[in-house]
Amino acid sequence: MLCSIFSSCRKDREELITPVPEEQSPDEVKAGNNPYSWSNVQQALKNLQQKSPNGRTSNMPCPTCGPSHYYVRFKPADIDRLIDLEEAGYDLWDEPLTETDIASAGRSSATQSEDIPWLYTAVPVGMALPSHIQTEVLDQLFLWDEDAGDENDPEDPWEPEPDPCHFYDPSCGCYVTCRRAYRENAILKSMKALKEANINPLALYNEAMRISGNEGEMVDPAEAQAQRTGRRYNPAGTVMIDETALGVQVPLRGVKVKARRWFKMDNTYTNAAGGFSISKGFRQKAAVLVKFKNARASVRGIIGTFRAWEYVQVLKHKLGTYTREGMQNISFNFSYSPDAGSRPAAHWVAGTYFNSMWDAHDFSAVNQIAAPPAGLNVWVSSAVTAEASAPMARRVLETSALSAFIDLFLVGTGHPELAAIKRILQRLAPDITCRYGSQTANTRGYNELYDTFTHELGHAMHYSRVGNNYWAAYAGYIVANGGYGNKTTNGSGRIAVSEAWGFYVGNTMTANNYETTSANLLRFHTDFLEFQFPGDTEWWEWIVYGMFHDMTDNGEPPNTGVIDNVNTYTPNQLFSGLRENVTTVRGYQQEVLNGNNNQQAAQVDQLVTSYRY
Repeated sequence: MLCSIFSSCRKDREELITPVPEEQSPDEVKAGNNPYSWSNVQQALKNLQQKSPNGRTSNMPCPTCGPSHYYVRFKPADIDRLIDLEEAGYDLWDEPLTETDIASAGRSSATQSEDIPWLYTAVPVGMALPSHIQTEVLDQLFLWDEDAGDENDPEDPWEPEPDPCHFYDPSCGCYVTCRRAYRENAILKSMKALKEANINPLALYNEAMRISGNEGEMVDPAEAQAQRTGRRYNPAGTVMIDETALGVQVPLRGVKVKARRWFKMDNTYTNAAGGFSISKGFRQKAAVLVKFKNARASVRGIIGTFRAWEYVQVLKHKLGTYTREGMQNISFNFSYSPDAGSRPAAHWVAGTYFNSMWDAHDFSAVNQIAAPPAGLNVWVSSAVTAEASAPMARRVLETSALSAFIDLFLVGTGHPELAAIKRILQRLAPDITCRYGSQTANTRGYNELYDTFTHELGHAMHYSRVGNNYWAAYAGYIVANGGYGNKTTNGSGRIAVSEAWGFYVGNTMTANNYETTSANLLRFHTDFLEFQFPGDTEWWEWIVYGMFHDMTDNGEPPNTGVIDNVNTYTPNQLFSGLRENVTTVRGYQQEVLNGNNNQQAAQVDQLVTSYRY
């Protein structure tokens, strides 16, 4: 999304700038240059004009062509400015986008921070650039789709934003939604100009490559269908992840896979089998990476080997640079690392979350219950946060409550960058958190994390049902009591019901996940729900997770003290009782009966009573 927060949302606080670099003369084009540089493309256009049997007489063979993008790099002076860039929607890369600039990445004479590096991207011409962040325009570009034909007719380059944009406004300590806007697709605009000038996009591509010293990237026009015959290569393959409980590799599902060569970029997402295929074809090579982000969630990590500014960025891993046929047969596995403070461990944990999230959305769909909301901010840490939580803080907590919540979940860590971490979490407020290790313990296993993540995603489903006010009270109780509190604590009924649903979802989903592969894990998670012994002292006695399970199963083990004659409820019917007015176990009982025609009313009452309510 490229809804500029600077042009649409912050005119009252920032001056807009549109820097234009000095135009390079076509005579200065040299081998090895960026083929997409406007100066290089200008020369290529003139060369095509001279070669054309119907040679034009105008000085400019494409009168409406002009720079489509700026090739820029940003140097945020601090974490707040880095977050501004992240939230603006720029597709940021921490390495230059051209080979020549890799060698001269430090050419700016401006003072550079030792921590946050230059970040590179291509910005459409006309899009405002941030005046409060050091910005250097490296080149003007002309980007187009050399593979496009009549089937991709660029008549209307205007398109709506796919989603409403939003950004964090420090003046109110909250997130502000930008106005919905239309923007011009710069590449489609370039294509329209070429079409109007009767210029073949592939011919222009070949000439631009030739005169920039990249002859190896040229495509024989006689083999223009090269994608189908192997002359163009579409990055494709499979991404897997270690499943430690079973000792096997399983598909990594729903992660973004990005491919890039110069300014030619494309992305897709892995499917249920971990497979992916990038639609754009690349001639010689492409860099491919996995980013732990999709429309449902972004995962960031607070890891011992990271620097503070790296916490801001969504976790990602470069799979490698692949050439020709190698692009079409990529196979990568995210391996388990016991070292919780390592980058491989963070990436593996993020992958485990994505698999858990995929299954959680399937669980919601199969049972026709509300799915977790889109766009979750998920934070994983090796040792900083509390074990796990679902505060949905980006959505529901005011500034003071968010600060208190972060303090609760960062207490006692002694992390040397604690202040910076707190500032980042305040700006990129967590919806779900998970600590997957400690300073002395190994990274937790796949089944443990799967159970934890699905528990928290169960809370996210509940949030989708009850909304902000209910969840603010839930999170506020957790903060005020440093956790669950006691059965007698004022407001504990909300916890007894909310946490019961989380435990029910987490353990039910984990049991289902191992139903055909591990009898031990199936039994462990089923027994956790089945063998609850109700009481009034410890949380595992008074949070009624076993009651939710008892409403869906048949029978009860001996000696638990539970009277379970309820056996007709489904997960959908359980979920129907989770309403915004439910703050006690008896209140939940009434709502679930109201919503299901008093189904087994006497047996439900008997069951709730046996859970000591």
